[in-house]
Amino acid sequence: GLGGWVGRLEESLDRLYPAQSYTVVNACINGDTSAGVLRRLSKDVVSRNPSLVIVAIGTNDFDYHVPVAQFRANLQTIIERLQHQTHAAILVQSFLPEVRVASSVLTNEAAYNAVLPAVCRQLNVGYQDLFDAFLAMGRASMTSLRHDSEHPNVAGYRLIAAETLAMLQSAYLSSQGVLVPVSSAPGTDSLLPDNDLAAAP
Repeated sequence: GLGGWVGRLEESLDRLYPAQSYTVVNACINGDTSAGVLRRLSKDVVSRNPSLVIVAIGTNDFDYHVPVAQFRANLQTIIERLQHQTHAAILVQSFLPEVRVASSVLTNEAAYNAVLPAVCRQLNVGYQDLFDAFLAMGRASMTSLRHDSEHPNVAGYRLIAAETLAMLQSAYLSSQGVLVPVSSAPGTDSLLPDNDLAAAP
C-alpha cells in the first residue's frame, strides 16, 4: 500500500523532517527498459523540475538481453540529459541480484551492473551499490527479502528504503532535511573499482 520502497522513503522523510515538504514520485513503469526511460524522460521527470533524481534501472535491460553497449549508451544519455535539462542532484542505484538462479546468472548480472558505477564515475554523479550489499547477505537472506526471483517483498522494500534514506542523509540532505545544492552533491568515489565487463551477455 505504500508503493514499494519509494512510498516508504517519502514516509520516512516526512516523519524525520516534519518541517520540510517532500514529494517523492515513482516514475517507473513495470517492465520498462532504459530505452523506455529515455523516451519518457522529458514528460515524466524533466517536466517536474526535480531537486533530486534517483535513477534505478537495469534489471529489465538484463532480462531482455539488451546489449551491454546499448544499455551503457542509454544510461549515459539519461544522465547527461538530466544534467543539462534539470538542476537536480543525481543518484544512480544499482539493480538487485536475482535469487533462485544459477551462479552463472549472478556472474553475468554483476558484469552487467558494472556499467552503472563506470558511467557514474565518467559523469561524476552519485552511485549507491545495492547489488553487492544484497549479494553480501548470502543467498538465503537475499531470498527471504524477495517476493519472487526479482521483486522485493515488504521486508525487502523496507530495507531498500532504509538504505536509500541513509544514503540521502549522509550525502544529499542537511541536518534539517534540506537537499544540498546540486553543486555540492557528491560524485562517485574515485577509488571505486571498475569491474570486468567481459562476462556481460
